[in-house]
Amino acid sequence: YGDHRDLHRLIRRQRQMCIRDRNRTFKQLVDECNKRNIKIPEKNTKQTLIKLLGNKSLQEMSYVPWGLRARLRIDNPMLCFPYKRLNKFERYNLWESKDWALEEKFDGVRVIITYNPHEGFMFFSRNVSVNTFLPTDYTNNILLYNDNTGKFTTPDFWAYRLGEHSFVLDSEMMITDNINTEEFTYRGGKTGTGLNACTSILTLDSKSAHEIQRTQAHVYFNVFDCLEYDDCLIWTKSFKERIGYLNGVCKNLKYLQFKQSKVVYINKREFYNTVIKNGGEGVIFKRLDSPYYPTSTRRRDGFVKLKRSVKEAYGKDIDVFVSGYVEATKGKAWDGLIGGLKLSIILGGGYHWIATVTTMPLEIRKRISEIKDGKPVLKKQYYNKVITIDGQDLSPKSLRFMHAVADWDVGFREDKNWYDCTMELDFLKSQVL
Repeated sequence: YGDHRDLHRLIRRQRQMCIRDRNRTFKQLVDECNKRNIKIPEKNTKQTLIKLLGNKSLQEMSYVPWGLRARLRIDNPMLCFPYKRLNKFERYNLWESKDWALEEKFDGVRVIITYNPHEGFMFFSRNVSVNTFLPTDYTNNILLYNDNTGKFTTPDFWAYRLGEHSFVLDSEMMITDNINTEEFTYRGGKTGTGLNACTSILTLDSKSAHEIQRTQAHVYFNVFDCLEYDDCLIWTKSFKERIGYLNGVCKNLKYLQFKQSKVVYINKREFYNTVIKNGGEGVIFKRLDSPYYPTSTRRRDGFVKLKRSVKEAYGKDIDVFVSGYVEATKGKAWDGLIGGLKLSIILGGGYHWIATVTTMPLEIRKRISEIKDGKPVLKKQYYNKVITIDGQDLSPKSLRFMHAVADWDVGFREDKNWYDCTMELDFLKSQVL
C-alpha cells in the first residue's frame, strides 16, 4: 500500500503540474512574453499570449515537423458535453433518434496521432508544454508493437512504409496490462491498465518508458476519429463522412496497435448495458451530421458523454457514514472550514474508508465546521451521519471511490443508521476498472 500511495502522489503532482501549466495567471504569461522579448498587443487574452509564446518557440526551431504543424491546426481536441446536463427530451433523443450513434468511452490518455510518409508517426497531447507553449510531444516515449513480426519499432520507423497518404487521428491511448515502475523511479509502484499506467509511461524518461513497454506491457490506441487526410481538413465534414476516411486509414494499420472504435447505430441501450457489465467506463453519443469542433467549447449537438455509475450497478442507494474529515486547501474560498468528509462502510466485520467528498454546498460546509485550537474541525454530532453517494469506479488497491459525489439535495439521512451501511467485498472488486 505504501508503494501504491507513493505512485499516486507522483501522478497527482504530475497532473497538478499540467493544471498549473494550463492555468498560468495572466501576469505570469505577460512576464514570460517580456522575458522572451515578445511584443504584446494592447488587447489580448491568455490564449493570445500562449499563442505568441508558442509562435516564438516555432521561430527558434531549425525544422518544424509536419506532425507538429498538423497538430497546431487543431486548437483543441473536441470535448464532450455531459449527459447529466441534458434535459429529459434531449436524453430521450440520444437513445431513440437515428441521428445519433454510440461508441464506448475508454479510460486512458487523449492523444492526437499524426502520420506523414516522410516522417512516420508523431503523438501529441491535448495540453501545451510549460517550456515551449506548444502541444506536448509524446513521440519519444512510445513504441509501436507489430503483430506480424512480434517486434517493437519507434514511430519514425514507419516513414515510407505505409503508403503515400498523410493523416491525423484522434484517439485514446491505453496499455495492455498492469505495470510496475519501482525500478525506474524512487516513487514508483504498481498501477493498473488505465489512465494512471498511461500517465506513468508518458512522464518517465524515454529509455525507462521503452523498457517497460518491451518487458511488461505495450501501449495501443483506440482510434475514434479522422481529422485530416492528405492535408484536407476533413473535420469540417460530418461524422458519418469521417467514419469512411477512418475505415480506410485503419485498414492499413491493422497489424499495428491501432484499434478502431466500434460505432453502434441500433440497440444502443443494450450496447451501453454490455459496456457497463464488462466494467467499461461509459459511452459517447455522436451526432452523425455533426462536424468535429476543434475547440474547448462543449457542444450538446456534437459529442455527449455518459459515464458509468456504481449506484446503477448496485441497483440501490449507496449509503455511507461520516468517519472523519480532511483539511481545506489553503487559499480556497472555504479557508477556515473543513475541506471535505471521509466516508466509510462496514465491510467484513470492520470499517472501510470508501470515499472522500470535497464538493458540498457552502452553507453545509459552514454548518458542520467549527474552530478548535485555532483549526477548523468537524463537529462531533456529524460523525456517523449517513449520506448517499455515487461515483464512476473504484481504485484497484484501496477500493475507494474515485470522483465520489454526495447527494446533497437529500443531505444527511436521519432515517438511516450507520451500522446499516454495509457492502460486499465481491461487489466492490467488480467495480474496479
